[in-house]
Amino acid sequence: MRNLKRGLLIGALFIIGALVLSGCQGGGGPQAQPTPPAAAKASNKIVAEGSVVPVQQARLGFSTMGTVTELPIKIGDKVAAGQSLAKLDTTDQESAVRKADAAVKTAEANLAKAKAGPRAEDVAAAEAKVGVAEAGVQAAEGRLTATRGRAGDASATVGSTQARAGDANAGITSAQARVAAAQAQLDSVRAGATAEALGIAAHAIEQARNQLLGLQGQRDALCGQSLPKALRDQQQGQCDAMRGQVQAAEEAVNIAQLNYQSLQNGATPETIAAAEAALNQAQGDLAGAQARARAAQSDISGAQARAGASQGDIQASEGDVANAQASLAAAQSELARAKVPARPEDIAVAEAQLNEAKTALANAKVELDRATLKAPFAGTIAALDMKLGERVSPNTPLITLADLSQYQIETTDLTELNVVKLKTGDPAAISFDALPGVEIPGKIIRIDDLGQNKQGDIVYTVVVRPDQQDERMRWKMTASVAFEPPR
Repeated sequence: MRNLKRGLLIGALFIIGALVLSGCQGGGGPQAQPTPPAAAKASNKIVAEGSVVPVQQARLGFSTMGTVTELPIKIGDKVAAGQSLAKLDTTDQESAVRKADAAVKTAEANLAKAKAGPRAEDVAAAEAKVGVAEAGVQAAEGRLTATRGRAGDASATVGSTQARAGDANAGITSAQARVAAAQAQLDSVRAGATAEALGIAAHAIEQARNQLLGLQGQRDALCGQSLPKALRDQQQGQCDAMRGQVQAAEEAVNIAQLNYQSLQNGATPETIAAAEAALNQAQGDLAGAQARARAAQSDISGAQARAGASQGDIQASEGDVANAQASLAAAQSELARAKVPARPEDIAVAEAQLNEAKTALANAKVELDRATLKAPFAGTIAALDMKLGERVSPNTPLITLADLSQYQIETTDLTELNVVKLKTGDPAAISFDALPGVEIPGKIIRIDDLGQNKQGDIVYTVVVRPDQQDERMRWKMTASVAFEPPR
């Protein structure tokens, strides 16, 4: 457009100069009129300024974020179509591919299983599990029965031990009475016989005999019982203790009788010694009875603890039975599933799951492939805007790739008044500021349909392809393109 304006200005100045020269030749007499020159044919040439650009170029970047781990190129390198230009860290993507591949294999196996239907070995395995589970239920129920039996025995032991403790306490009471009687007898012997003392001694004999009769009745009742085998040892111990109490009561009767006779005969050193011995015996019996009572109380605590533990064992055994029954139900359910034949809906579900897994695998591979930047065509690395180890953002141009073996001229210097005169395929003459005297013919290969506003003018991009290449042409060189459309 700049050249067009310069041409119009020169033409206007030429016309003005011709008019001035004609006026200066007026004057005296008539002069011969010169033959008017032939009318000059007006030029239809359109000249536009443009720029040299590669026929094929691309600004490349990753479509995903990541860290650059491979960068085998540098500016000026020639690369082949499909060659890897840069690669991001693919640890996560590779893991996703492996996981998706495993899911595909699992889905394939499930589909094959669904189509195959029940297998004899699967049914046999499920039946074996049911058998094991049934045996587990039986074993758990047997343990529960045994635990309940032990708990019953423990409860019975508590009862018998409490009875023994009661007997021991009764023995303490009896022994305390004998001690009191022996002490009174000793005091009486030392004080001498009186009518009152003789009455007391006689009463003591009667009391001792009554005590003896009561203990003999308890002995006969206890030792004559027929108890289960588990309680016989306890019965024997109680029976032995009761026999000891009867023996002590018999001695108490003898002592009471001796005391009475001693009172009648009067106090002698031997009588006093016998009374003292009887008192010592009675005190020893009291100490023994107290010891047996303490032992019985300790046995009660132990029996109660064992009974409580047995209740805990019962609860644990009941839980084992419930767990075993649940395992049996699960095994029976598995057996029922193993016997179910292949159903169309199961196969359809397995096929859908396989398709879904394959889609996930394909997507994972796409994500892995997106981490590698490849050359879309053969060319030369013209610009490189990343470094190894750098973290890059998605959709950011990082590499400029161009085919520098083929150039064309691109101009945005044609206004709407000129572009309407041109069409695709029109010839053009290309010249270069950097190559004086060089002119290369070419043709219009593209005219954009959409214009752009450039400093108030509406201009259109026009691309011209040279008929031949010049090895001296470089990207972004300034070029002039002359068009001469038909009138």
